[in-house]
Amino acid sequence: MNKKKDPNFLIKILLLGDFGVGKTNFISCYILYSSHNSTIGVDFQFSSIEIDGELYKIQFFEIAGGERFRQITATYYKWMQGIIILYDATNQDSFDHLKYWFESIQKNANDDISLMIIGTKSDLVSEKAVDTEVAKNFADQLGISFFETSAKKNENIQESIQTFLKQLKKKATKITKENTKKKNIKLK
Repeated sequence: MNKKKDPNFLIKILLLGDFGVGKTNFISCYILYSSHNSTIGVDFQFSSIEIDGELYKIQFFEIAGGERFRQITATYYKWMQGIIILYDATNQDSFDHLKYWFESIQKNANDDISLMIIGTKSDLVSEKAVDTEVAKNFADQLGISFFETSAKKNENIQESIQTFLKQLKKKATKITKENTKKKNIKLK
């Protein structure tokens, strides 16, 4: 009999970026989820992974990048151990908006939040608007990891998430019976 192992730890990751940068495709490619509809509001996906003999449950939160959802986004920052900020390598504006996302994170997230920058759509070489070296230098100046990825070709998706999860491992929440029990709220 093959007994399924329960995860020992939980890691919560928020995906940020402008509308249309490829957040849904990026995470769908990682967890092999086939739906690629644009997110309206908030969506989340689960995945499990073993790192150094321990099983981790990964909860990915994705919030639509449109202007009207930005207030909602800020409320999620404090719950996360990590935030991945994505931009579309074929869209200079989405890269320029990274500054907005970082200012919002600095204002609203915990001080020890782990961050990563992901450039999406790297397969569209002839349409590329953001130079890889410029993006890498930006990430280096902030002291955070950077990857360019292609969900279409499944390039660097797994590698980028693996790198980020290894950074987040020490921030994971231990899953215990106490913190998984439903909390009863009594209204008076």
